[in-house]
Amino acid sequence: MLNFTPAPGVVLIEEIKDDTGLKLDATKNRIFKGKVLKVGTDFPLEGDTWLYGAFYAKEGDVCYFMSYEGNYDWTKIDGKKYFLVKFADIRGWVR
Repeated sequence: MLNFTPAPGVVLIEEIKDDTGLKLDATKNRIFKGKVLKVGTDFPLEGDTWLYGAFYAKEGDVCYFMSYEGNYDWTKIDGKKYFLVKFADIRGWVR
């Protein structure tokens, strides 16, 4: 397994190439399908409000997530492309 831990509020996702997936390019935002590999810890918001990582994703989940044009939300680890997605950019799950 990868020796990488996402920051709080971030999920490490491997894209699943799927012809049936949603692709929305008109607004320069795209929705991709992927497999959750690792979940960052809970993320504090203002005051006593928290985003809980376990609510947003679990390792092994298949999810749809938003990716933005400009390639700032992905990275290569050991030569393979992965997405680093904020909790709020996950749009739904296939469970």
